[in-house]
Amino acid sequence: MAEDAQQQLVSHFTTHFLGGEGFTTITAARQQAALVLGRPVNPGTALAKQVDEAVEGAVVRAAQGILQTWATTHDTYDLLMALCEQHPTLHHQPFFVPGSKAEVKIHI
Repeated sequence: MAEDAQQQLVSHFTTHFLGGEGFTTITAARQQAALVLGRPVNPGTALAKQVDEAVEGAVVRAAQGILQTWATTHDTYDLLMALCEQHPTLHHQPFFVPGSKAEVKIHI
């Protein structure tokens, strides 16, 4: 998947999470990604792994957005807890995509 498509998915999922919506399973998130990308996202493929990473990136961005916009500690906590309930649990297994490097950057 091209970098711009990855960013498009991260932005789409971020908006989805900040809008109070979520996914019950990673399969549901992959189905949503398939609609955005215009092609199927099959389990066990490099594309599925990239979609999973886009979901993870979106959760981080949504959390950053919550931290930047909410004034009270209680509201922030409640919204972050709701975000935790909105995103699917990803069960990580070793997965190798030749020529790629998964990396998460969190700026505090």
